[in-house]
Parts: sequence; C-alpha cells; structure tokens
Amino acid sequence: MESIQVHLFKDSFGPFLTLLNEEKVQYKMRSARSAEPMACSELLEILTTDGFWQGLAAVIVAFLGRNTRKVIITTKDNQIIHAENISKEELEEILKKTKSITAIESKKK
Repeated sequence: MESIQVHLFKDSFGPFLTLLNEEKVQYKMRSARSAEPMACSELLEILTTDGFWQGLAAVIVAFLGRNTRKVIITTKDNQIIHAENISKEELEEILKKTKSITAIESKKK
C-alpha cells in the first residue's frame, strides 16, 4: 500500500496526531533512526486508503488554524507548496500528487 510521509517538527506532533485521529485518517508511526543528527523529531506514514484525501485535507486546514503553524507539501515531481491560503478542495487535488508533508508548530514563548 502506498503512503505519504509526514515529518513533524517542534510542537506539531500532538496537535497533528489528534487531528488525524479525529478525521479517522489511517497512519502508522515510523521509527526514524540515524547515526547522524536529524532535524525531524517524528515521522508518520499516512496510508493512502480510499477517500483519505478529504480527511487529510481537513486535517491540514484545521492544523493551519493557528498562525504559529505551517505546512509544506512536496509533490511527486518535487514541487514545493506552502499550504497557507489554499482551500480544502485545492488541497485534495494537491494531495493526490503528494510525496511528503512537513508540519511545523513553533509556540511563542
């Protein structure tokens, strides 16, 4: 089964995972082990099941509801898309061509 990698940075892990569970988007945790330092703290694989586009698009739109959050999408042809100001419908189309997603939340201290 195909999947989309989701890289979760800083404080994005808990909120993003909560949204995935609320939308019932299937995923699996992936262990990211390396002898070298890694920038990404957590890695998920979103399972590309039937109709998952709508749920994942809803997750991204909800996640972006705070100005401390960003989502960057890399398509299969290596285009980089910043998901701010994109409608849920546009996201659904983009997600059909997505290779990976990066979610970042940096809380102001």
